[in-house]
Amino acid sequence: MSAEALREEIRKSSQDRAREVLTEAKKKADGIVNEAESEANNVLEKRLREAKAQLEQTEKFERAKVKIECTKNLLRLQSSYFEQAFHEAELSANKLSIEDPDLYEKVLSNFIVEAVERIGDTDLEVVARDSDKLIVQRILDDLRSKSKNSVKCSISQSESLQSSGGVIVHSPNMRTYYINTFESRFAKVREDFRADVVEVLEKKE
Repeated sequence: MSAEALREEIRKSSQDRAREVLTEAKKKADGIVNEAESEANNVLEKRLREAKAQLEQTEKFERAKVKIECTKNLLRLQSSYFEQAFHEAELSANKLSIEDPDLYEKVLSNFIVEAVERIGDTDLEVVARDSDKLIVQRILDDLRSKSKNSVKCSISQSESLQSSGGVIVHSPNMRTYYINTFESRFAKVREDFRADVVEVLEKKE
């Protein structure tokens, strides 16, 4: 083989090899690019999922905050109306013994009967306002006449109730007692209302 033919063969072989190297390099480059694109897509999808989950959580939290705030505003409004109604009820109770004596006597009778039943004893003393002692005595006389058991309730002469109405019933030794005044009744209603408000708020949080 002549020198010229040998050079041509070497040149052709070098070009073929160069083409093979370029082809392989292109394949590898394409593989790297595809792998990088796939990884980028995976990362993008993951970030999108995380962002969506975060957005949903934020929206849920904001909705909960708005719901709680609306509930609190509603309860504040209800509380305002309750206090107004409560105040009017207290004023009416304070005037009851004067404006409607018959109804007041029925209320006192119910209060005394309830207290006696709650304490579960018949030897009791009733503390009343000085202005109510005649009414209470009449109620006790009526209870004794109607009761099958011996009801030994008497008015406490040494004590006077400072209240807008009602009674306190206790045993002679003061170990057991039952407060049944307008003030105690109103306090119980207030406490029940506050408990209802707390329960509603706890359920909303």
